[in-house]
Amino acid sequence: MKHCHRFYQNIEGMKPIDLAYILTDRENNPVPDLECEGELRWEGVKPGTNVTGSVKIRNNGDAESILHCKIDESTIPSWGNWTFEANATILTVDVGWITGNVTVTAPDDKNEEFTGKIKVINAQDSTDCCEIDIYLKTPRTRVISNTLLL
Repeated sequence: MKHCHRFYQNIEGMKPIDLAYILTDRENNPVPDLECEGELRWEGVKPGTNVTGSVKIRNNGDAESILHCKIDESTIPSWGNWTFEANATILTVDVGWITGNVTVTAPDDKNEEFTGKIKVINAQDSTDCCEIDIYLKTPRTRVISNTLLL
């Protein structure tokens, strides 16, 4: 019989050592920590045009930790057409801050305000996340009429 989850010492009378504990010990498995800065804010955007913004993302965790982060697609607003330069990224602490560019095609609605949040998550621990605030405003259409007074 194989024992995959326990290591038995060869010393008589000693209790088995649980390798599951050893393998998940924080000292042996550095823990990543997702951190974000910035917001996406655009005003006076002509309907149907593309605008680009950026946010900063980093792994602020333990020194040897590896962070697999991605956009939580369920949080992408339904308005506009969204493109993310780095939707899934692997970060180590020594990389520091990276810039993630986001492009959206503004909706065709004039004189409207659009808001929302995009969530960036640690792919291995969805409780480790941050939200990016979004605001986009399209201008109203101005009608200029030249009236000649006689």
